[in-house]
Amino acid sequence: MGEDAPVLFETFLLGAFPLFGESQVVSEQTGIFEMEWIVPAELSSCLAHTDGRLCSIYEDRPICCRNFPKVGSSNNLHDFCPYKESFSDNLFIRPDFVKKAAVLEAYLMHELKRGDKSVLNVLLGEDCLSKMPLLYNAIWCLLLTISSVPLRSAIMGQTILLETLKEKGLRELTVIIPRSDYCITGSIEGLQVNLEYLLLRIEKQGLETMFQTILKDMSLI
Repeated sequence: MGEDAPVLFETFLLGAFPLFGESQVVSEQTGIFEMEWIVPAELSSCLAHTDGRLCSIYEDRPICCRNFPKVGSSNNLHDFCPYKESFSDNLFIRPDFVKKAAVLEAYLMHELKRGDKSVLNVLLGEDCLSKMPLLYNAIWCLLLTISSVPLRSAIMGQTILLETLKEKGLRELTVIIPRSDYCITGSIEGLQVNLEYLLLRIEKQGLETMFQTILKDMSLI
């Protein structure tokens, strides 16, 4: 995360996964949320690939692609890459967004450890966090706001992407949940409904303005 090029939102799913449920114990190992660019399992290749297997959005590609074959700040190299030795001197890119998201998560973790679950409810406007929609939810909006990405623009890009996937004959999408061994399958129509609901909250509840105010108070934007 941390990228804001419009083409990314029309190319990759951007999912926010709440990792905290009502019955779960809060821990640093589990965390509260994760947000990542996603290529659905139903696709045989990345949507950014050209027919010649080149990247069509190379200048705007996500940081996860720029870092490959490095797979962490420890500079481990991915076994799948046949040319990994050529990248041994490249530095691992760690955007400012990661630091900001860590500050936000540390704050929320502190409040939850105090037993104040209402903090998440007030901040995110969700009645039941364990039933928060996967991929598109208030956490998704909050983290995009940290990145200074206009929420309407992000929603429009993801809407275009979902329509593109439907044109390919897909009706359901399967994604791996970050920081876990689980994957989920959901309908494209359901994801479109979630996006429409977020847009409604932005227009009727002033969600974007509310998040900007909160994050400014925390010096995160």
